[in-house]
Amino acid sequence: MTFRKPNTHLRVIKFLKYYNDSFISYIFMIYEKGLCGIDLNKSGKEYVAEPIGLFPSILYFIFVLFYQLIYYNDHRILLEYNAGLLSIIFMTFLGFIDDILDLKWRYKVILPFFASLPLLLSYSGETHIRIPNFLIFIFKHRIINIGFLYYVYIILLSVFCTNAINIYAGINGLEIGQSLIISFFITIHNLIEITLNIGKSPIIENLILKQHFLSIIFTIPFLTINLATFSFNFYPSKGFVGNTLTYFCGMFLAVVSIFGHFSKTLVLFLIPQFLNFFISLPQLFHIIPCPRHRLPIINYKTNKLMYSHNYTLINLILYLFGPLSEYHLVLILLTFQFLTCSFGLFLRYYI
Repeated sequence: MTFRKPNTHLRVIKFLKYYNDSFISYIFMIYEKGLCGIDLNKSGKEYVAEPIGLFPSILYFIFVLFYQLIYYNDHRILLEYNAGLLSIIFMTFLGFIDDILDLKWRYKVILPFFASLPLLLSYSGETHIRIPNFLIFIFKHRIINIGFLYYVYIILLSVFCTNAINIYAGINGLEIGQSLIISFFITIHNLIEITLNIGKSPIIENLILKQHFLSIIFTIPFLTINLATFSFNFYPSKGFVGNTLTYFCGMFLAVVSIFGHFSKTLVLFLIPQFLNFFISLPQLFHIIPCPRHRLPIINYKTNKLMYSHNYTLINLILYLFGPLSEYHLVLILLTFQFLTCSFGLFLRYYI
């Protein structure tokens, strides 16, 4: 008797085709329901379906829910697992409400605090931080315990991540693109940590492997699902991901870094987001007028984007490089994200 090997590649192709067809059907459905936005960076002012980010978010939740079977006999990890998932779901729901009702900024700042509470209350990790070599002369120790302040840091990180992705947006493919690049480097960091700690004492090895494996479990489906989403959202966009996906991505990044106990390392991967935040402060605090859409100006003759007087990293890039097409602009921004994440990974292991 002979056994045939399963045609795995054919099954993958069928699944991708099914996902693609389902995604297109979803885009048409929300378009017919009138859930649309105007692409302000195009001369034609076309209506585009929004938010398409709800579909990949729901698919992600389904995948991650089934992954719980891996830890069915480990109640401590299941507690953190479900707390993190609840935080992500809460922020995704908030993002969808924001897309429909256009929430005010004060709610966008306050509500992530409540979304982070399940994660905060279930956190059972250490509250120590590692001091960089060049600062040891100040603190006198390589590792210090900051206690309660670490929990404050977790809350602030959750609030920052959700809003940082949201305000660093407005260009086709930028929101999901930056999240994918950061997630890719998170995966690399997890794999490096697993490799470096194999062979240590059984207790340390088991603890670290669990932490980083849990982070990888959350990250892999995020990467695979949103790579497909990126193909729909990249220039020229077939649909806007909306605040639904930006909040989902932001809280996801906070959750996986806290799960893996590398929330301090995550900060090194968010250099463009911090730059954009600090540049935006005069408008965020209404020192100067702050419109809802802080986008560049489009030149209808050349179909290129020019910098406006809005304080964003996007406009700074246009000021430095001159007028650019939206396609080339997003490539520059994503390349900058990749380079800064590479630099952050270098700092993590060599400084």
